[in-house]
Amino acid sequence: MAAAEARRGLVEALRQRGELADPRWREAFETVPREAFVPEFLRPDGEGGAAAHVTLRAQDPDPERRAEWLAAAYADTALITRLSPGQGPVSSSSQPSLMATMLRLLALRDGDRVLEIGTGTGYNAALLAHRLGPEQVVTVDLDGSITGPAAERLAGAGYGGVRVVTGDGADGWAPGAPYDAVIATCAVPAVPPSWAAQTRPGGLIVTPLGTGLLRLRVGQHGTAEGRFEPTGAYFVPLRGPAAESAGAARAVAASAGARECEEAAEQVPDAGASGEAAAPQPQPQPQPQPQPQRSAIPLGPEIEPFSFLLRFALADAELTVSHRRRPLQFSAMVVAGDGSMAHLAPDGTVTRSGRRDVWAEVERLYARWVEWGRPDRDRFGVTVRPDRQWIWLDRPLGGPWQRELSWC
Repeated sequence: MAAAEARRGLVEALRQRGELADPRWREAFETVPREAFVPEFLRPDGEGGAAAHVTLRAQDPDPERRAEWLAAAYADTALITRLSPGQGPVSSSSQPSLMATMLRLLALRDGDRVLEIGTGTGYNAALLAHRLGPEQVVTVDLDGSITGPAAERLAGAGYGGVRVVTGDGADGWAPGAPYDAVIATCAVPAVPPSWAAQTRPGGLIVTPLGTGLLRLRVGQHGTAEGRFEPTGAYFVPLRGPAAESAGAARAVAASAGARECEEAAEQVPDAGASGEAAAPQPQPQPQPQPQPQRSAIPLGPEIEPFSFLLRFALADAELTVSHRRRPLQFSAMVVAGDGSMAHLAPDGTVTRSGRRDVWAEVERLYARWVEWGRPDRDRFGVTVRPDRQWIWLDRPLGGPWQRELSWC
């Protein structure tokens, strides 16, 4: 399959999804060669377990493998370009349909200046440069081993005028401010204040937050406000000291939950409230088994909007839903920052461990979510002020729920 033909196929797939209605963005996706920015990437190996990957390369001596590389480069999927031991993906090329959505949400005009947080491969910066001109784009990434190759690929594709900065994306890039828009291709635990401060009043910020895609309109004096889009958004986390500090509790919970999820069929024994081992009995007697706790929370894809809320409402807990294909069964694991956890089996049985009954907290939150009408992401929004920010349901003030977001 020739690269040009593969590129046309991707554009047609995006059009069928309702993207690229703007001919200027359609031209950008038709022109910018994604394959030039992903000469090598990792594909999950379905036969090797969740952590196994195979590498696909443009220069593979096997023609069938090269063809597989090109087809994958133009599939509507995210491509992992770098893994870190114990951390998972740290750099990737985002899913093209999601990129198209985010670029559309920026509502760019000719002459606008854009700050991109998360350079990655450089492909998204190239799309922006094609639309606006290379000199109108600044892109920032933490790691010079990422920004260096990205700058070379941008130059090779004809977009060498893009300013590629090695630095902490949480700080933005003040020398290029003010910007008309900021786009982040990495997930953040809260909105870095510098992004609003470096964007002109009336400008837009589009960023993943939690598992949602947030669009903020910037106001005066570093303020911003806006709502989440209905679509989910799953991105590599923003790296750097500030982001790591802001998301430390969640990272602990998420990593513990991911490890537990790999053995989701195993129930977690109850360690008891004290955590102390029972004293040995001279003549142990059979003890009655405790009545297992049960939950009526249904599992499946419909639980995903609730998972979005839970990430913010229980700031130090993470809910992971997993499934088996044959037979189709769903289970869930929730892990708190102190190590307390609970497992919901496919039959509704709940087992837990640790000092904290974290599942009871999930149940209470779920009841409120149902009471609110099972809100999806687009009923939630975020307000940013220089001294504080918060996520809210329905209204910034006076709505049924709000919760502070912390950026250190």
